[in-house]
Amino acid sequence: MKPRGNQADHAARVVGEPTRAALLNLPTGQGKTSLSLFIAEKLSAKTVLLVAPLNTRDGWKRHVAAILPDLPFRVIDSAHKDEFTALQANEPGVYYITKDYFALSGTSTPVKIREDGTQTKGRMQTFDWTKVAPDLMVFDESHMGTNRKTSVYKTLVKPKARFKLAMSATPAGNRFDGLWETTRWLWPDLIERSK
Repeated sequence: MKPRGNQADHAARVVGEPTRAALLNLPTGQGKTSLSLFIAEKLSAKTVLLVAPLNTRDGWKRHVAAILPDLPFRVIDSAHKDEFTALQANEPGVYYITKDYFALSGTSTPVKIREDGTQTKGRMQTFDWTKVAPDLMVFDESHMGTNRKTSVYKTLVKPKARFKLAMSATPAGNRFDGLWETTRWLWPDLIERSK
């Protein structure tokens, strides 16, 4: 598949970004998915970590097959935990993980005692995302990570991606200050630590 319209120009401009990060803020249906994969192609990315909503999996798989046919589409989930090891070893592929599994796998929750004396279930971190360094990390629907206290954001800042790409038609979510988390993730050296 070849870039349509001015996608090739957009991809070249993004790849040339000296901060090695970009926010794709295009309206729904304007080609964010294909543009991100053309960016991966221009970067000659061999490992792409893709954090996306569950309902986008089949669409991503089709786009990867059409645009990056040499990279296998690999799914990291509870049934395919070995794919995390493959990503950690920098085996080529586009590694798809849902936003929810990504957040749960990268954080722990301690056991707590309720007022009635019963315990909550704790959860141990499954993967050490600090040991992952993909060529490109794509956060699809990045407005879903607009709260720095959530597991999504806490896990998002762990991988050492060589290039980061956030995508959303509404990057601030439903709050004006919602853009802080996305921009802080993309440009930690440029965005102040305080909101």
